[in-house]
Amino acid sequence: MALNFLDMCSLPVHTAPYRACAEIDVKRFSNWRDLPMTALLTEGINQFAVRFARTVLPKVMAGRLRVLPVGIRNLQQLAELGMGPYLVEGDVSQFGPTARVRITVRKIGAEATPILMQAEVAAAVAGEVAVMDGTAAHADNVPPLQWQVNSDPLFRLAEPFSQIDRYGFQVNPGCPLLEEHFPGFAVAPGSLVLAFIWEQTARRLGVRGKRLQIDDARFVRPVTPGVDYICSLRELAVDGKPGRFRFVLSAANGDIHTQGVFHFEGVLDGLVATQGEPAEVAA
Repeated sequence: MALNFLDMCSLPVHTAPYRACAEIDVKRFSNWRDLPMTALLTEGINQFAVRFARTVLPKVMAGRLRVLPVGIRNLQQLAELGMGPYLVEGDVSQFGPTARVRITVRKIGAEATPILMQAEVAAAVAGEVAVMDGTAAHADNVPPLQWQVNSDPLFRLAEPFSQIDRYGFQVNPGCPLLEEHFPGFAVAPGSLVLAFIWEQTARRLGVRGKRLQIDDARFVRPVTPGVDYICSLRELAVDGKPGRFRFVLSAANGDIHTQGVFHFEGVLDGLVATQGEPAEVAA
């Protein structure tokens, strides 16, 4: 049975030459209750950015080329999200083979509603944009949340779970979500990878209820099943950026797959030792 994961965002409607809007309804995804709303809305933002970018990048529509998100900046959750549906609006600008889409998300209503999330997404034709690799200073391991679809986890933590600044995980090849993302080439959605790493970082900080904030993230290589991934964390307070934590997701061979900087306001103590709490189910 189709999950309709990629149907959460409708096709963009142009409201001006470089501006468009669409609707995000997470309930189009049959298993929307299985995943955090922040992750689903981030995915909806990515879907909007990719579909909007397709209309402005040269030769994409005629050549039926695949466009993918390659980075996301200044993502902020500004209020409680509720259940939607949501109005997503954005304007686009082109930089060579890359389209940058500035996005705001509001709840659909009869009157103007406050902004719930905002972000800037860079999208490009698959394989045409090289993103600068960072360097993974070390490797990691610790228990995360059991994200699942139809009771099948999307991510599985690896052992051991003894270090607070790094942990390992794998993508479960049996998760039915991967049959839609994408047929014949299973890739964990970048939005879910980011939200998963965010929640793991929050657990290591010992915080709950913080709103998602991503200063900058880059999708360097796809995150796929059959690979042992290592996520390393580094606090940036020593660099004059309190509350910010750099993450680097790399494969066992050292290749960088995703990297970026998260922002947690009001965090004072930095990374803390985990207390052996059981794995949770994010729903």
